[in-house]
Amino acid sequence: LCATINDELAHAEVPYLLRMSIGYARVGDSVDTWQDLLRAADAELYRVKADKKKAGVQIR
Repeated sequence: LCATINDELAHAEVPYLLRMSIGYARVGDSVDTWQDLLRAADAELYRVKADKKKAGVQIR
């Protein structure tokens, strides 16, 4: 899903590069409440951003 969205953003007719990072989580495996779900999704978002940074993708 993220790759598809970023592909669409790459074709947007704007004078700058648009990219996004998305964190997601599923209920289960120690994710039982909406607070757990939000924390897990937030942690995943920062993991994705860290991976992009390691790969040399510029993040703002």
